[in-house]
Amino acid sequence: MIAGASGGRVEADWIRHGREALSERGEGMRASYVILASVIVLGLEAVAAGQPSAGILAAYVARGESGRPRAIAGCKSQLKELRIVLARAKRGRIAKGQDGVRIDAKSRRMTFPSKTVKKQDVQSRIEAVERAEESLAALEDGRAMYLAEMPMAPPAVGQIGRLHDPRARVEQVIDGRNARIRVVWATGCRMRSVRGQPVRDLSERHYYLWLRNYPTTGMADNAMVDLDGVFWVAGTKSYTNVLGGTKTIFVIEHVPSELITEAYKKGGVK
Repeated sequence: MIAGASGGRVEADWIRHGREALSERGEGMRASYVILASVIVLGLEAVAAGQPSAGILAAYVARGESGRPRAIAGCKSQLKELRIVLARAKRGRIAKGQDGVRIDAKSRRMTFPSKTVKKQDVQSRIEAVERAEESLAALEDGRAMYLAEMPMAPPAVGQIGRLHDPRARVEQVIDGRNARIRVVWATGCRMRSVRGQPVRDLSERHYYLWLRNYPTTGMADNAMVDLDGVFWVAGTKSYTNVLGGTKTIFVIEHVPSELITEAYKKGGVK
């Protein structure tokens, strides 16, 4: 069986703290993460018309498993960064009257406006480290499924994976299940070393996409939204813009957690 974990967005929280840690170190590594079975996505219902084929799912599972060793190494590196920043937060000083948390550009020393703010910050980082440790352990012993990102290439029909950057700008909410969005998409990658740690430098472009069969409740035009979970490029769609011209963009759809879990079981993953 694939073991689960309680909590709805624990890994989403982890990746945000991971970005903070890496940003504070001044390094350009993009965070990657794993998701335990019970929190694989947000529990959206399956939409039969938008489901990827069994072959696409099987290939995705195989890609995820081949990337497991690399994912473990990345998780260990991120956990190290989280611990470093946690230690820095614990050593942080109080500067009354200060506006928010500050980090010195040279010394990386943290200062807080009050003891309460410091306590809250430290506690949140402790929880992030604990979640990271749990996820890493699950990934190492096979309880966690590694969800690979989209291929490092321009969008193409049939691609599947997590979005390289889950933060998307809503260009237009069409209706309750459709929206036009703009995302940052990685089209290439090169590796370099920073202080002995591997760092990915991504070639990125903005793409306009049609988000289909996804609840748009709470979305607003020109607002940001987090698209966590796995998506696939289901096709293309043409629409008429405000100038009367026709544009064709790629369509992405959310892949239900049940499909991915079933594909992992068929692939022989515990």
